[in-house]
Amino acid sequence: MGEEKKSEDRNVASEEVLENLFELSQTLNTGLSKETLSNSLELIDDGLDPSTLADVILALRDGEDQ
Repeated sequence: MGEEKKSEDRNVASEEVLENLFELSQTLNTGLSKETLSNSLELIDDGLDPSTLADVILALRDGEDQ
């Protein structure tokens, strides 16, 4: 299998994961957009602690409510 095919397969898998995550997010009424979820996944993949990310998102939301 060529590198281009592997890259294409990874992109398709990533899109499926994002779509499933977005559906779950909608079901749970998180209010997170696909863009926010995608950015969050990238940050987690880069090594950011998911709990820290959640704390930041909640703090930003609290700031919007004020």
